[in-house]
Amino acid sequence: MSSTATEINKIANELETLGSTKEASNKISALIEPGTKIICVNPVQGIYKGRCYIAHEYIEPNVIVINDETSGESIGAFNANRFCIDWNAF
Repeated sequence: MSSTATEINKIANELETLGSTKEASNKISALIEPGTKIICVNPVQGIYKGRCYIAHEYIEPNVIVINDETSGESIGAFNANRFCIDWNAF
């Protein structure tokens, strides 16, 4: 297995045994790297479900600044667990 696949498998196994949702969401969101195309799965004011964005940078653990996919303009800072990686972009 590649190191990335091994890391994802390790996180998946840890998720089965974690009792804390916060710890689990922090581990999942850590997979989002700056520059990655992401999709909103849990909308709040200013972001929309199903819309694609670009991850920009983390300003603190689990809080990421996102940019609009088309214009590149900054949208704001949100909890990273509101997004998932767009695996179709790879």
